[in-house]
Amino acid sequence: MSTQSVESFNIDYSEQLGFNAVAAQDLKPGDVVICEQPFSYQLTDEYQFQMCDYCYRDASNEIQMKRCTRCKQVSYCSKECQTKHWYLAHKLECKIFAQLSAEQIRYHTRILYRFYFRTMNMLQNEQQQKLDNSNSDSQHFKASNDIHDRGKPTLSQLISMNSSPIPRTVIHTSNDALTLISHKDGMPSEIQYIIQRYALLLLQILKIDPSSAANFFNGASQLEEMKEIFAKCMMNDWEGIGIHNHAHQVALYPHFSLFNHSCSPNVMHSRNRDGSMLCVAIKEIKKGESLFVSYQALKAPFCYRQRNLLRWQFVCNCERCQQNISGQLVLQEMEQQKKQQEQLIGEIEQIDKYKDFKFPLDMYVDALVCECGNPLFRVYQNPNEVTHNGNEEKLNEPFYYICPKCLIPKITQQSEQNIIEDIIDSQGKNYSYQIGKFPQFHSLSCQYAIPSTESIKIYLEMAYLSGQCDHLAQAYKYYIKGRDEVQILFGKSDDAQMLQHIENCTKIIVQIKQKCIDQNIPLE
Repeated sequence: MSTQSVESFNIDYSEQLGFNAVAAQDLKPGDVVICEQPFSYQLTDEYQFQMCDYCYRDASNEIQMKRCTRCKQVSYCSKECQTKHWYLAHKLECKIFAQLSAEQIRYHTRILYRFYFRTMNMLQNEQQQKLDNSNSDSQHFKASNDIHDRGKPTLSQLISMNSSPIPRTVIHTSNDALTLISHKDGMPSEIQYIIQRYALLLLQILKIDPSSAANFFNGASQLEEMKEIFAKCMMNDWEGIGIHNHAHQVALYPHFSLFNHSCSPNVMHSRNRDGSMLCVAIKEIKKGESLFVSYQALKAPFCYRQRNLLRWQFVCNCERCQQNISGQLVLQEMEQQKKQQEQLIGEIEQIDKYKDFKFPLDMYVDALVCECGNPLFRVYQNPNEVTHNGNEEKLNEPFYYICPKCLIPKITQQSEQNIIEDIIDSQGKNYSYQIGKFPQFHSLSCQYAIPSTESIKIYLEMAYLSGQCDHLAQAYKYYIKGRDEVQILFGKSDDAQMLQHIENCTKIIVQIKQKCIDQNIPLE
């Protein structure tokens, strides 16, 4: 059974970005950019045997999950789902899974093995079906047989990739898997050890000599090839955690992997009930512009975003991050100017050069409140070096908080900083939470500049509270903002909960508008 991607973007290539997605036409908010079925996927351990491995239906009193009688490692809600999953994935893995214990197949083991089985099976089938037509082969980019080189497309091959009309339907092939980047050599040693352990276990079950010649990569062993393919999967899979309403699935979408990261993306992603990845534009995007998604939660502070991105072995230099760094540098300059002027004329009240400077919104995400009422911003000792490739260790350097009015470094002790970081890490920011002797988080830390599930929640909460306080004009404004963002992100999805939000908000907006008309309350 094949899987596919329906997409409305083109593929570009550069030395810096490699393969990357660009707009094939002008896009407006809400336009669908891609809807891709997973190449490989698995249920997370928590949901194993509690959901159907094919359709994700939940177990209940009416619906009992039945395990595969052979391997006992997967379960289904119906015979129909079992048959479909057999031809999609389980046919290749059942005999192997039957030889593995539940402990051996925990965490991401299933998707790694499934990704490897499907890639190798596709390679074999494609080689059998291959026609002897060298002219046709030259028009299509093929993954390099060099395990250390992904290959580089020619101009004619790029044109061929983008030649069919959009939206174009693209069937997944082994090429989609083999052209993914792995970053294997740069992975932490503990991850490399896990990959090797999983690979040796599978080779042992398959009765394959680890040192024998690889199937695809020239000059590589079976062990090296399997580790490379596992690393490609581990580097590019997407966990449902953090994606609205899908904490149950780990999946890999090779064409979605062409979208690079930005902390201020122009495309937002979510998942349909069937596990497919849906991406929609959230801004006006011109034809030829790069398409960006966020690889992490949009509300995460600058320092956490940078640290989390080290999984993909890069640091972010997007406009949002650069604005944050610029604000940190301004604070350091103000701090230094104050010290110099104090030595000459004593106490000063402000630094005139930056009297009207507006600090970027991103700096408020982890900002606290100073005793004077102004924000306390986090500042690194060397902020301009944090996002330079190769300077990842700067993320672990000491930082402090400082107010642009007082200009006195605060919360400089590691123990104090750990308390704040633990709160943000473990429970997110509770904006009314008092951290012992520390100040509260700043109220502006809940503001977001682009549509997201976080901003939707805030708008709808503010709308409800405004309505409860009879601030009808304000409630009307927030409901419209919330409804419009839900419409952009989920209007073309199959998310029943979000579609119901659209309908409910529309009804409430009509009711509030009528109340305002009856009470002569202006809405503008």
